[in-house]
Amino acid sequence: MDIGMLWYDDKADTTLVEKVTKAVEYYKNRYGVAPTFCYVHPRTLGKDGERIIGEVTIRPLRMVMINHFWLGVAEPKEKSKAPPKKKR
Repeated sequence: MDIGMLWYDDKADTTLVEKVTKAVEYYKNRYGVAPTFCYVHPRTLGKDGERIIGEVTIRPLRMVMINHFWLGVAEPKEKSKAPPKKKR
């Protein structure tokens, strides 16, 4: 994922599930499609590591600041970059 939406939520009285759910709803309303990935600072996930909330895979990424959520749609795997076959 190279492009996405950055969401900020520092409310101490809400859970990770609530924060991600709110961000996902905003993303859907704004862009018309549901995100499939959300990157967060590793401390946000704690020792749990990667997890899934609804249809969104939550992954740790050190470059994401604490209390930030980077949401987006996973890109399909790149097709083989082999040169095209020549016609005979």
